[in-house]
Amino acid sequence: MPLRGLITILFSPAETLDEVSSQARPWLLPLIACVLAAVLMNAMVIERIGMPTLIRNQLEESQMGQQLGPEGIQRVVDQAAESPFQKITSYVSAVVGVPGFLAGIAGIAYGLLMGLGARTKFPAVMAAWCWALWPVLLVKVVGSAVFLLLVHDYTGVDAQNLVMTSVGAFLSKDAFSPQVRALANGFDALGFWSIFLQTLGLQQLSEKVSLVQALGVSVVIYVSGVLIHMAWATVFG
Repeated sequence: MPLRGLITILFSPAETLDEVSSQARPWLLPLIACVLAAVLMNAMVIERIGMPTLIRNQLEESQMGQQLGPEGIQRVVDQAAESPFQKITSYVSAVVGVPGFLAGIAGIAYGLLMGLGARTKFPAVMAAWCWALWPVLLVKVVGSAVFLLLVHDYTGVDAQNLVMTSVGAFLSKDAFSPQVRALANGFDALGFWSIFLQTLGLQQLSEKVSLVQALGVSVVIYVSGVLIHMAWATVFG
C-alpha cells in the first residue's frame, strides 16, 4: 500500500497502520506528505494574504506590537515587503522544521515509553507521530484553501486559526487574555483526533505498548504543548 495509505488513514486508521507496520520505513511516506502539506500551507497563506499583512496582523495582537506602536509596526511591515527573507524563512521552516519537530517529539515519546517499560523502537514511534500528523495537516490545508477562496479581506485574520476547530478560535481577543485563548486552543477537535491516532499507532506499530502507556504518553505530550503555548502567550502576548 504505497500512496493509498494517505487516504485510507482518514477512514480506516487501524487497517492502514496494520498494513504499514510491516514496511521497513513506515514513517517515510507520511513524513514526506507532512512536509509537502506544510510547504503548500505556507505558500497558500503567504501568496494569498501577503507577508506584510501577516506580519501586521501578528504584531497588532502582540505585546511587542504595543511596544512598537503604529509607526514601529509600519516600519517592520515595510521591511517585510521589501525583503524576501521572511518568505524564504517560512518555506525553509516547513522543510526543516517539520521533520525536526516530529523527530524531537518522537524522541521524547520514545523515552517516556521506555521509562514505562514498553517495548518499542524509535522508528515505530516516529511513524506513529507522522501518521497522526498527516491527516490533521490535510484537513487544515483543505479548510484553509476554502477559507482563502471565500474571504477577501484579511485584516486581523489569524493565520494560525484559518480552520476553526478549537474553542480558542471562537474567543474574542478583546474579552479574553492571551493565556486563556492559548488554553482554549488546547480544546481542539483536530488535536484530540491526533491523540487518538498517536495512541493507535503506538500500539499497532510497536512490539508491546499497552493502551494506558500509549494514551498516557500522547496526553502528557499534548498537555505539555498546551502549557508551552500558554507560557509563550504570557511572555509575548
